[in-house]
Amino acid sequence: MSRFLIFRDQGRFCMSHIFFCLSTGVCFLFVSCVPTKTASVKASVDWANSKNKDNSQYIYNSKIGKNIVITEEFPTMETPSSPEAEVPIQNADLIPEDHSGESYIGLKYGLEFITKGAKDPAGGSFSLNYLEVPLDALYHYPIGPGGLYGGLGPYFAYGVGGKSGTQNSFGENAGGYKRFDAGANFILGYKMDMGLSLDFSYDLGLVNASYPSQDISSHNRCFSINVGYQIGKFFAK
Repeated sequence: MSRFLIFRDQGRFCMSHIFFCLSTGVCFLFVSCVPTKTASVKASVDWANSKNKDNSQYIYNSKIGKNIVITEEFPTMETPSSPEAEVPIQNADLIPEDHSGESYIGLKYGLEFITKGAKDPAGGSFSLNYLEVPLDALYHYPIGPGGLYGGLGPYFAYGVGGKSGTQNSFGENAGGYKRFDAGANFILGYKMDMGLSLDFSYDLGLVNASYPSQDISSHNRCFSINVGYQIGKFFAK
């Protein structure tokens, strides 16, 4: 019996990593099709949580997860002091790579594999693996050997796997969660001229992830510390 439990746990561990590796491959395929130099790859450590509410509010403990994301950003407008210079930018190459020019606003999208979930204070835990698409408006301000950036926007996600004990985390029949999730994403970070970046992001789930039959509401929460590098120059056509 103990040997069976060991094999079962190893299987769950392997499936989680298989999803992560496949998603990593999809992300790199995605960035290889990106035509500009602004594509970046990021990896992170996440602290995920879930806020459940029925007659009383029940908050789980945080669960550590992982994340890999490929992003692309299109600068849309410089924001210099002179109003006449505030014009749309048609090409990302018009913005200096060393951020020595004016601040600017960009639109960023990406493809992300992220592990969410939580730990139950009473014991046990559950994981929720998503493929997620963030859409953010970012403001960039040059400072020092790089630039600060911050912004927000929506995200849309679809569950691709996860476990709660021996059950799948998704599906109404199993007492699990809905696969679709959406919410708001907030981000603040710093990117060096050579392409290395560090940022902090927070996903605020706004969609009730629980089914109506469960008579509770559940919302995902996730704080991430991301380290990234601009790799678009290696794929730019």
